[in-house]
Amino acid sequence: MSSSPMPQSLSWLTARTCLQRRLRDSDPAQQDHWTERGRARSVSNSDATDHPRRSVLALGVSAPRNMKAFQRRLVLTALGSGVGISLVSCNPPAQNDGRESGYYGDFNRVSNALVSVPGMVVTNFWMNRDITLEEFGFEATNGTGKPVRIAVGERDPLRRMSRTELVEGLRKEKERQSQ
Repeated sequence: MSSSPMPQSLSWLTARTCLQRRLRDSDPAQQDHWTERGRARSVSNSDATDHPRRSVLALGVSAPRNMKAFQRRLVLTALGSGVGISLVSCNPPAQNDGRESGYYGDFNRVSNALVSVPGMVVTNFWMNRDITLEEFGFEATNGTGKPVRIAVGERDPLRRMSRTELVEGLRKEKERQSQ
């Protein structure tokens, strides 16, 4: 510790600061650097202005250390959520409500037309449920009890026919299979 006297005109706080500097300068470990907020700094940089850093942000919110990684993770989460929601919503409706439009629309139109053909009794049906109702079919009997099978594919012309055309087409198919 150096023994140079302190001037009398200095306040108590200034005197304390001068004493701390003298103590620091006399310590060999503190001559080249000093620490502030846990970080070492060189003496040549000690006059650089710096903003105060908080070790804990207000309300417990912490800033991400790597912003690009955070943004990438955020985008991937949003995309994953979007894909998950779309996959769940692409399932076919759980129940056929009988309408001639919507997911079961073609099935219901053909079913209603098949029932309106004289002598036809539907005994069974099947369908391939996917994002769209791809294929479906019916097993029926004609007036004499002979089985009639109707299968409707994804691009079958029966899907695009009007009600009267559909009934006539199914009647002709019944006669063809009854021979």
